[in-house]
Amino acid sequence: MKSKTVHHYQILRRLGAGGAGVVYSAFDMKLMRPVVLKKLHRGSASDQKRRARLLREARMASAIEHPNVCPVYEVGEAEGNDFIVMQFVEGRTLEQLIAEGPLNLYLALSIAIQTADGLAAAHRLGILHRDLKPANLMISDNGVVKILDFGLAVRTEGTAKAARETSPPAASVAESGGFSSSGRMGTFYYMAPEQFVTLKASEQTDIFALGLILYQMITGSHPFWFRNADQNQVARAIQYKAAPPLEDFRPDLPADFQQVVSKALDKQPSGRYKTAADLRDALKTVMKSLHYEVGVVPGEASAVLPAPEAKRDKRSGIFSLLAERFLGAGSPRIPANTLAVLPFQSSRESPQDRFLGFALADAVATRLSRIPWLQVRPSSTVMSVPHLPANPAQAGKQLRAAAVLQGKYRLGEEGFSLNWQLLASLSETVLSGGSISLPGGEAPAIQNRVSEEIYAAISSMSGLRPAAADDDGSVAQGLRRRRDRDLPAEYLEARAVLTSYALRGGHGKDLKQARQMLQGVLQDNPQLAPVHSALGISHLLAVRNGAVHAEHLKKAQDHLAQALELDPQLVEANLFRLYTFLWRGEKAAARRGVQNLLDKAPEDPEVHTVAGVIQRLDGLYPQALESFSEALRLNPAVATTVYYQRGRTHVYRGDPEAAFHEVNKGLALEPRHTLLRSSLGYLLVRFEEFTQAIETLQEIVDEDPHLRLAYPTLAIAYLSAGHPTVARDLITDEILSSGRHDGDMAYRLATYFAVAADRDQALAWLRKAVYLGNESHPWLSTNPLWTPLNGDPDLNKILQDLKNTHTQNQRLWLNP
Repeated sequence: MKSKTVHHYQILRRLGAGGAGVVYSAFDMKLMRPVVLKKLHRGSASDQKRRARLLREARMASAIEHPNVCPVYEVGEAEGNDFIVMQFVEGRTLEQLIAEGPLNLYLALSIAIQTADGLAAAHRLGILHRDLKPANLMISDNGVVKILDFGLAVRTEGTAKAARETSPPAASVAESGGFSSSGRMGTFYYMAPEQFVTLKASEQTDIFALGLILYQMITGSHPFWFRNADQNQVARAIQYKAAPPLEDFRPDLPADFQQVVSKALDKQPSGRYKTAADLRDALKTVMKSLHYEVGVVPGEASAVLPAPEAKRDKRSGIFSLLAERFLGAGSPRIPANTLAVLPFQSSRESPQDRFLGFALADAVATRLSRIPWLQVRPSSTVMSVPHLPANPAQAGKQLRAAAVLQGKYRLGEEGFSLNWQLLASLSETVLSGGSISLPGGEAPAIQNRVSEEIYAAISSMSGLRPAAADDDGSVAQGLRRRRDRDLPAEYLEARAVLTSYALRGGHGKDLKQARQMLQGVLQDNPQLAPVHSALGISHLLAVRNGAVHAEHLKKAQDHLAQALELDPQLVEANLFRLYTFLWRGEKAAARRGVQNLLDKAPEDPEVHTVAGVIQRLDGLYPQALESFSEALRLNPAVATTVYYQRGRTHVYRGDPEAAFHEVNKGLALEPRHTLLRSSLGYLLVRFEEFTQAIETLQEIVDEDPHLRLAYPTLAIAYLSAGHPTVARDLITDEILSSGRHDGDMAYRLATYFAVAADRDQALAWLRKAVYLGNESHPWLSTNPLWTPLNGDPDLNKILQDLKNTHTQNQRLWLNP
């Protein structure tokens, strides 16, 4: 181009050229963002027709608003040249990833789910892609898939950091390309069987192309191409030959995944999935089953992962970081001093005996957790992972425990007998074991005997016990001296309900049920520290989710204090007490507390979760994301909680697309998870999809009217959609009351008033949110929903003070 600018776009460099035009890296000087600008060729009459079609399809594609579709920003004309402006996407194409070898199954599923979701959004608008192939799928540095070129027919050579252009859509077999000189597969190879006859595209042809891509991601090869094959041979193979079975390449693949790919590749359009949304849902089902059955977190490796053989010096940034975690080091690190207690098995099958097995394991794990140098996986962790492998050692690996305790017992008229074993997870060898028989069925005596014998076995295991552990037997003596009362079955039931509520986004009535059960246990025995701790947590969950009135904060403080008075070493009570510090405006105390617990209990996943929350509030987003990831590595069962927290962190970072990706990963596991759905509603507001946001959030509050956390976001959605009266009616006195003790709720209210341009209320609630711990200056200073108050001097003063605090917080975390 003659000029260094086109319209208000500054041309930076040429990226490449194709049959339709030339592609440039450019900068939008009006909106201050990098873009990709494509100048279309002018030429012959056929070129003019093609150019007109491209412009028409670009305008159609600009209507697609979805995080997994690369948006078209503008279609215009300047200096006699037609141009198309698209989003600049940093990342790598799927074609580049496949060239390095087959993909991890979880990564392939994550990419396919996002692609199907983007296709579904386009199909709902009547827009077909017609050119779906690996070169048209960009994977951003945050693991977000971007579908490029809905009919935009371009090919870009050049850097891996640019949005690439692809070959023209297949109008006919004659037009479609084969391999390019660089070895890339062209459009021809991703046509559906019927296209060779009809030359027409449909939703089913896009689905067939995605099936081919899925096959190629998993195997590293195209199912219908073989060396030296010409186009006619490939066309016949696509039309008439069955794809080689996936199990020939990957025997480890689950059968349901193979069935999904087979259905997507059905030769008849009627045999494929009816819609891309149906294919997406089928893939999500596979993802969820893998999470539960294999214990690997779905989508955790969803950012770009180089193949294992890729050279290290070619990786950088997040690529290297993720590769080290998921590919480089083999299986995850399992600390040597970790032990998981599996539920004891009864020799007979009955609900009562099965529940007793859980109760015994819970009591033993609680007792063993008092050994300072031993990290015991709590029974709540074991219980919250459905479908643990039957092999105890494999279950230990999934729980990231070096040793596993299992037992089988018999309870009858003749008394109680128990056989137990301690196994090494990695070597699958028996470390120790024993039998206990008692004439009566007195559970407390059994638990004490088992605890003492297991301690004796562990104390002699040099591989499990750190060198720094005391050798004077004082811990064993402490175990013998302490005779805590048995934890009753009602307690364990209540903990199971609490776990379900926290991890699976249950209804407020579940929280109430758990609280009532715990209160019943305390009536019989008010001296049980774990019960007081659980009750405190139940009240905290209520306050944290905005579900009930703030008097629960006082009850939470009282029960946690009582738990620590009865047992000062109870990590759980120490940990959750930190939330009460935040809600009292004592953030410095909360920060010191979590830093102390990170030293004392580095293997506790909840410690890392709380650390991530406080780091996010301090504006330390990379550290927060790392803390949440560590929690996930320690306990895969907390996946939904981590996805929710990481999604919120990405929102704070100003990356709603990465947040959308995290939320969708969580919803793939728990589609009804309340907090994840609430986050989805907020993101839909950010994407200006107000109708869908209202539907999502209204459904939540209709299901559980006491879940007040969703109300401010719903009010913002109604306000943005042009319904200010409906929005105002949602902000009741009860909603305002719930924000006076919760920083998250306070900030949501502040944002609602900012959108409503109610300056005084917005600033008042912002100050309350800051007082309650939200000192995240990078987010609070850039939140786009606060645009109506831009330039306000009082807001600028608050933000300047926050900037100074943010700098101090960084020093406190980096140099505690």
